[in-house]
Amino acid sequence: MNLAGAVIYVSDLDGMQRFYADCLGWTDVDHGEGYRGMASSAGLVTLVRSPDATPSAVPAPRRSETAIKLTVEVDSLVTARERITAAGGTVAPASTQWSFRGATHCDAVDPEGNVIGLIEPD
Repeated sequence: MNLAGAVIYVSDLDGMQRFYADCLGWTDVDHGEGYRGMASSAGLVTLVRSPDATPSAVPAPRRSETAIKLTVEVDSLVTARERITAAGGTVAPASTQWSFRGATHCDAVDPEGNVIGLIEPD
């Protein structure tokens, strides 16, 4: 079996759709009441509105308790860091980056607290 896609639970569908489009280049492929389908180079990511995803504070605390973390390959961690920060997210300091399986890794957090792994191939 192949992975068909992923779901990210969010509070602000429109805002999070803009964030992922601006920061990661994901494109809108379909939408309806309570969801937005976005295409990434790896497959479909669906943003689903959930009242449980409403951040408890501003800025949103990191949702480290979730069982899954999406990882995204980027051309440049420097560029990704700039885009994510400009769009209201955060990226872990460069000093915390690590190398693994031929790539440099770091974590980012979207404006609602969802953790995303960033990977720049070596």
